[in-house]
Amino acid sequence: EELSGRLHELEILERERSEEELELSRMNKGFNSTGSYYLDDMLLYYLNSAADSRIDLNISVMTSMAPLWENKMIRLLHLERLIGNLMRNAFRAIERDDTRGRKMELLMGQTDTGVYSIDLYDSGEPFRPDILQNLGKRGVTTGGTGFGYAEIFDILDKAGASYELTAFAEENPPYSKRITISFDGERRQKVDSCGQLPAK
Repeated sequence: EELSGRLHELEILERERSEEELELSRMNKGFNSTGSYYLDDMLLYYLNSAADSRIDLNISVMTSMAPLWENKMIRLLHLERLIGNLMRNAFRAIERDDTRGRKMELLMGQTDTGVYSIDLYDSGEPFRPDILQNLGKRGVTTGGTGFGYAEIFDILDKAGASYELTAFAEENPPYSKRITISFDGERRQKVDSCGQLPAK
């Protein structure tokens, strides 16, 4: 029993030490914790990848996102896949077209209305009209496999989350678009395409 107690104390100390080291690393990178070691680690990976690709990536975590998975609004694994797909798409968009520069911004946290949201801005290639009309359909691709966006919409549907895409006009640099994910339980989909969609 005494040995078991000591082992338990060692586990706690090791966990606290790991958390302190990760927190130090996060502070050096300039963003607060998401509430998940694995999600934080993934964001650090994208920061490093952005630096290697000469992309100016800024990440701001306003509040912990932990209530999302703690209250079963979305599984943590699904949240990681969601953010990962969004980030990879933005990276690829910049590689295809960096005439506005090479810039990304990821914002996440709880809004003033109490809704948890994710905003991703990028300066890369805008979505083509045919992509905008078929967004989320399996096989529709901007240059990848065609499954990334389909998975994004599958995850959003399971979580009851809403998706909004805002395309910015060319005279409004540095970003070409913003994607907003809101965990509001409403399953809304909205595209503000700055006139890119052809009239029906």
